[in-house]
Amino acid sequence: MRLLGIVHRPYLSISDLTDILGGLRMVNRNPGSGTRLATELLLNGIARYTGYSMDEIRRIVKGYNDVVKTHVEVTEKVARGLADYGIAIAGQALTMGGLTVKPIALEEFDIVVSKASINKPAVREFIRRIGKVGLRPGYIMLRNTGEVYSR
Repeated sequence: MRLLGIVHRPYLSISDLTDILGGLRMVNRNPGSGTRLATELLLNGIARYTGYSMDEIRRIVKGYNDVVKTHVEVTEKVARGLADYGIAIAGQALTMGGLTVKPIALEEFDIVVSKASINKPAVREFIRRIGKVGLRPGYIMLRNTGEVYSR
């Protein structure tokens, strides 16, 4: 499992999600990513709470169209001051140093590999290693981590 949160520099005050409407600049994830879906769900909640439409929220949120493909890019833009906040996995933000994470969701996720690739040496090595990973900031390793299921 991994912790997803609003990543920002420590001197910014983000006490609740409506604070992001107050002029802070966002860096967003790409459409189709799970993090973008989580962002849209949060913005939907803000829209309902404030009475704005989603179109209005998208216009109000500065940087909504500043889109990057990875959690690394989100945290780098925030760390460099090119954005005030973004939604990313906490583990990435914590490894960057100097960033604060406001937790918003704990996600359980799976890694899917095609049957055609399951016996490739790199995949076998990945499966062997993932089951032995120790504690990492922002992650919870479940008892069944590293188990292979097939259909």
